[in-house]
Parts: sequence; structure tokens; C-alpha cells
Amino acid sequence: MSMNQFTRLLVSLLALVVLTSHVSASDPIENAVHKLNLGVDLLEARSREAQSVLQEAAADLESSIQNQDVQTAGLYHALGNAYSLSGDNGRALLAYRRGEQISPTDPKLRDALNQARSKVAISVTPNT
Repeated sequence: MSMNQFTRLLVSLLALVVLTSHVSASDPIENAVHKLNLGVDLLEARSREAQSVLQEAAADLESSIQNQDVQTAGLYHALGNAYSLSGDNGRALLAYRRGEQISPTDPKLRDALNQARSKVAISVTPNT
């Protein structure tokens, strides 16, 4: 990762922390986003706990989307990030795709979707 990419990631993370710091701890979506941010921090610190925290964040985001019937491109983008960072590229691809269906012109979501597609090997075997 280049220094420029690292700086952009750090600025993005700080913005997320600022945006989520004022929200009530009882909001499941904000708790899930907070857990995702914690997972990213642990991943950067090369902590062994990172994968389990990211998997928990993905599960919490998925649960929030289903239980609260809140479906936004941003939530699906966060869900895709949680899955991608935890190594579940197939589910990341699906989450990004759902987000793209809600907001087809979002360039960041489109970039994330294209990156996820490049990580998932899809092949079709001819019918015999």
C-alpha cells in the first residue's frame, strides 16, 4: 500500500469515526459500523482478532439490514467492505451489487464492485 493510499484510508476512517461518535450506542446499525471500523483498525495493527471482529461486523450489518428493513447503498457498501476485509469475496460481491442496484451512479460503489468481481473466479462449465 502506497503512502498516498494509506493517507486516504486514514482520512476516510477518521471521517467515519467523527460521523459515528455522536450516535447513540443503542443503534444497531451504528454499532455495526463502529465494529467495522474497529476491525479495520485491528487489521491495520495486524491483530489476530481482526478477522473475527470483521465477521461480527458483517453479521451485524446483515442483521440490521434485514431486521430494520433499512436498505441503502451506503449500508450495502459497508457490508461489502466487511465481507471483503474478512475474506468472503463472494458475499462482498453480492453486497456491492445490491448497493449498485440502489445507487447505480455511485463511483466508489462501482469501483468496489469491480474490485470484488476481479477477486471472484467465475467460470461456466459447458453442459455435456
